[in-house]
Amino acid sequence: MLKKISKEFIRSIFFFLILSISILPQSSPRFENYFNNETLRIDYFHIGDAKTEMITMDKLFRYGIWAGSLTHLVDHLNNGKYYYKIYDAASNKLIFSKGFDTFFGEYASSDDGSNGIIKSFQESAIIPFPKNKIIFVIEKRNTANNLIEFIRTEIDPQSIFNLG
Repeated sequence: MLKKISKEFIRSIFFFLILSISILPQSSPRFENYFNNETLRIDYFHIGDAKTEMITMDKLFRYGIWAGSLTHLVDHLNNGKYYYKIYDAASNKLIFSKGFDTFFGEYASSDDGSNGIIKSFQESAIIPFPKNKIIFVIEKRNTANNLIEFIRTEIDPQSIFNLG
């Protein structure tokens, strides 16, 4: 009896350890190293139909304090058809990400989208305000459900020409 309990106990402990390690937060960037306690809104247009799709940048807006997490900056949940990812331009380190879905995605599968009627949708990415230049990337899932880079652009938060 003791051997049976002992083996079950060891299996339980092993399972608990594996589970604990798998749900521990992965190395996340420190907020204060890359961001000010403010918010940056990145506006862009998502244009197309069921067969074509493009994104054009619009404006940037600086807002008050950052209302999001200061610790969970990188989204590891792998949800959404799209992801926006923010990289530090100097080191190319991923410092922020978020999975999302869009109205464009719903439109593309509608009758109008399937019939080739092109429409434009204004969308926004809300991120903490970066201290330095960043690389803004939007990735899109392909038919195999893998994220593929769709657009990449550098943003200099210190440039007065960028902020609306």
